[in-house]
Amino acid sequence: MLSDTQPQQVAFPVEVICHILCFMSPREIVRLRRISKQFRDITYDRAIWNTVYANARLPRLPGPFACQSTQFLEHTLVQSERLAQTWTSQPFKVISCTLEPTGLRSGLDQWTVLSGRWFIWCETKQLLCRDLDDGSLQVLWDGDIVLIHCHARLVTSVDGQRVYVLLRGIAVYQGGLMIMKLLEFKVDDHCGSFQVPALVSLDVPLLPEPTPSAISGQWPFLAIAMSAWTLVWDMRTRIFYKLPPFSSAFDSEVMEEGSISHPPQLILSKTHVIAAYHRRDGKTFIFQAFVVPDAPRSAGDGIRELRLTHEASVDPSPSLLSLLRSQRFTVSSDDGHLRGFTGGPSQRSDGLCVVRKFSVDASAESCVVVVGQPCPMPYIGWSDFTSGYYEFDGVGGRFCYTQKEDRKDYYDLVVVDLA
Repeated sequence: MLSDTQPQQVAFPVEVICHILCFMSPREIVRLRRISKQFRDITYDRAIWNTVYANARLPRLPGPFACQSTQFLEHTLVQSERLAQTWTSQPFKVISCTLEPTGLRSGLDQWTVLSGRWFIWCETKQLLCRDLDDGSLQVLWDGDIVLIHCHARLVTSVDGQRVYVLLRGIAVYQGGLMIMKLLEFKVDDHCGSFQVPALVSLDVPLLPEPTPSAISGQWPFLAIAMSAWTLVWDMRTRIFYKLPPFSSAFDSEVMEEGSISHPPQLILSKTHVIAAYHRRDGKTFIFQAFVVPDAPRSAGDGIRELRLTHEASVDPSPSLLSLLRSQRFTVSSDDGHLRGFTGGPSQRSDGLCVVRKFSVDASAESCVVVVGQPCPMPYIGWSDFTSGYYEFDGVGGRFCYTQKEDRKDYYDLVVVDLA
């Protein structure tokens, strides 16, 4: 007979324990490791973390995929859950704040920060990457053109994490010819470094006014935005596409010449490229959906055209206009979970930016939106938002922005870890 002071142990089959753990939160699963060696071993089971990751009601990167380690799935969920518990109920709390002297003097279009971890920039003829977590430095690309612009995008698919970098530079050996290149790198999930050399290195077709500002998108499409044009790149076939000349079946008075904005805002899904045009007076939005043609014909410049499938005309409400034009910092997942914050000029005497944190759960039939009270963003003034670069990692809780002091002739990168 067991005494009252002796712990009673009930033997459950391992399969039953694993099934129960799949209904627990990530942090609860991790805490169970303190109970015994048996629980410690069980809580590292890959099948458990696959199920928990797939069903988590948290913003997170796409997954689970076979290329993502168990450690990656666990770390991502624990970090996101930690943020979720206080995101809209408490002001920002700074865990740490570090300064990364960069020495970049010629502008903010020479660098990108991805996932709050990889600081990517170009310097003369090299593309470099510094891991902000461990401080390691990699030379990603060393070419024969003088680089004047770079922008990067992280994409997650069943094949793992890929980083796409858009470069623009001057080919001195070709008489100063402007060249644009698109590079694709694979990220090692275990150590977080980039596999060099690049998996893909190709020239981007030049359209009139080739002034790229950024690349965006998700698998399987990338959008390369320029001042007056937008290119779409299919990652599966490695073919470039462009939108056909604008035309609409709607009333000609609505679509009169010169009244539509160019280029449109693009929304990229797994199957369609959606272009959002709006009248310059803001009275009407036209949404057009495009697909990759089954048997595309090459255009004269080597770029193929997308095929229009359907369109819609919308009279926008003030909330729609505000949504499309507002400054927001968000992270979302494919199943409708989103976390972010929006800011505005501060009325405080210290000049800090005042923001409101919010979270959205649109995974069910009813959409739930929670908005927190206005709170100051530590260390960050409104001028940092309007004149600098910024990047928000809502899963890990890291915010990166640039600052330039009057006595310096270059920018510094400020890395803030938030709770």
